[in-house]
Amino acid sequence: MFVTSSMTKPQASLKKNIFRTLIACTLFSGASSVFAAEPTQSLIAVKAESSMLLDLHAAGDSLVVVGERGHILVSKDGGVTWLQSETPLTQMLTAVDFPSAAIGFAVGHDGQVVRTSDSGATWTLVRKGLDAQLIINELAVKNYAAELSRVQYLIEEGALEDPDQPSAFKGMTLDEELEELEWLLESGKEKLNDAVIAQPLMDVWFKDDFIGYTVGSFGQIFKTSNGGRRWTDLSQSVSNVDGYHLNAVVGTNKGSVYAAGEAGFLIYSNDAGKTWSKADLGYDGSIFGLIASDDGATVIATGLRGNTFISKDKGKSWNSVDTGSDYSFSSGALYGKNSLVLVGTGGKVAISDDGGETFVLHTIPSRSSLSSVLVLPDGQFVMVGQGGIHHFSTNKN
Repeated sequence: MFVTSSMTKPQASLKKNIFRTLIACTLFSGASSVFAAEPTQSLIAVKAESSMLLDLHAAGDSLVVVGERGHILVSKDGGVTWLQSETPLTQMLTAVDFPSAAIGFAVGHDGQVVRTSDSGATWTLVRKGLDAQLIINELAVKNYAAELSRVQYLIEEGALEDPDQPSAFKGMTLDEELEELEWLLESGKEKLNDAVIAQPLMDVWFKDDFIGYTVGSFGQIFKTSNGGRRWTDLSQSVSNVDGYHLNAVVGTNKGSVYAAGEAGFLIYSNDAGKTWSKADLGYDGSIFGLIASDDGATVIATGLRGNTFISKDKGKSWNSVDTGSDYSFSSGALYGKNSLVLVGTGGKVAISDDGGETFVLHTIPSRSSLSSVLVLPDGQFVMVGQGGIHHFSTNKN
């Protein structure tokens, strides 16, 4: 499969890059690589707690948050106090996930991925985005050239159609396919002569300490099966010919994986990423966040102007739910027996105690836009976004 000329369109919405970075102020299949840490370190900042922080996750008894300038902070007392960790990069980190108490991964701008094996105290660079992108670019040129030769042979043999036509060229004549491939090959060669640009990764989810997925702009989706040491590009195995940015990824312990982004684009796989299907939300706005129960019984997609959808059948069908808000939601969490919390712009916090059928809206005093939320065992909410770390509770005592 191929990404056609739509790859050149300007960057549009990204989960934490028209939402998470909006609140900040705002290819080819088979490519994989191995990388080690580089010496560049994030700066220890006195006010890191109040800087732009974009995601948080529990790591055993600890809490870990990530954000701008490669900031990672760890709390061992339920979010009361925080200690900044040194990280081997200075790019914005957009998302973090911990499949177990000790092992965690964070992703961010320039396609960077870092890993910890001590609950966030220390981090190692396991994917150097610029080097990985160069390999992807080189492989793309090789594949464009091979595909161009194949189509030229078909034309010379008098074929009337391409029996192995990639979905990106669906409906094209052989001559049109040839012209498109010539353009892609020339563009790919020019890209090799220019400075390498690695697009941001916007979200990450790990099934366990070894198998994980990360997604990003222009339809990027990568999978690792060895704890982040090697990443395989799945972008061309997904029917995303328009190159829609992917803002969120989540999965379940039953082997399902979901990814979503702009223009209501949502895909799901129920076989660990081998094959993908496209969901029909009946909605063409951006999805910023995905939430899934561990058993896969419930999956929630939320996004622009409060639009939120729930699936109870592993992504095959979706029902719209009324959040009572036209504020955009970026993320959320399932907790308790049947409760759901969504957070978003303007400091909005939407809470449902009936599985998403009805919501009660709250607004934090600062009205700072919120990017992610974690529910503590005592029912308190820890949230991150504009102004750093925020705390919220519905307990009136």
